[in-house]
Amino acid sequence: MRLVFHPGTTYKFAFHAVDSLASGTDPANQFEFTAQETATIQSVDSTGIAEIAVALGNLTLTSGGVGSPADTGNSRPAYGVKITPDGRILSMDGPPVASKFPFRIGFDGSLIVAVLPDNSVKPGDSWTKTYDQVNPFGASSGTLHIQSASKYLRDETVAGVRAAVVETISDATINSTENLLPGGVVGFVLTGTTSTDVTTWIDPHTNRVLKTHVTAKTNAAIGSVVAPGAPTPTATPIFGEADESVDLVLI
Repeated sequence: MRLVFHPGTTYKFAFHAVDSLASGTDPANQFEFTAQETATIQSVDSTGIAEIAVALGNLTLTSGGVGSPADTGNSRPAYGVKITPDGRILSMDGPPVASKFPFRIGFDGSLIVAVLPDNSVKPGDSWTKTYDQVNPFGASSGTLHIQSASKYLRDETVAGVRAAVVETISDATINSTENLLPGGVVGFVLTGTTSTDVTTWIDPHTNRVLKTHVTAKTNAAIGSVVAPGAPTPTATPIFGEADESVDLVLI
């Protein structure tokens, strides 16, 4: 079981995300996003690893159930994703950490799919994989260390296709730094953990994603990096947590 990518192919998904974010002693804020996500295959190397441009259009954002005209019909510039045939994301580019949610959920969209096996499997089979995702937040340095456990749950008909349903439960350790201009505070460091549950429906004939459902919970802290000898005091880290869910459906 694997994903197969063809250069020049474009896939469109209906995108829906809900994010609940809390920081320090502040109450949680809830955001809801709907959009059309476009994934365009830029290139594929000899091992099947694809470079994909992901963009959001017709974006609608509400906060606390309230939106505004400025939050409707917007778009997000495309960002690059490098993804393997087994669904692991190797790297991503785009805006810095401050404008992202974990795993690129939220403002930037998502290409998260279940982690697929390296061999043939049948319903009920399980497998595990451990890997690092480099610079997951477009930061200057750092990794996301991921431990994943997957299972081929069942076959299920989706849009007339008998799809393979695969679930991956992952725990990730975040350690990423965003460098700023020289001076007092020269950067920010993000540390923490993220747990995700991803279920993906895959067309076994075309080897593409039909839909995916993601839930994630993150506990993290953002701290400042101060230049040696600078008079700027080191700020107390800001702790926060996020509960997120995303649905992508091929259209």
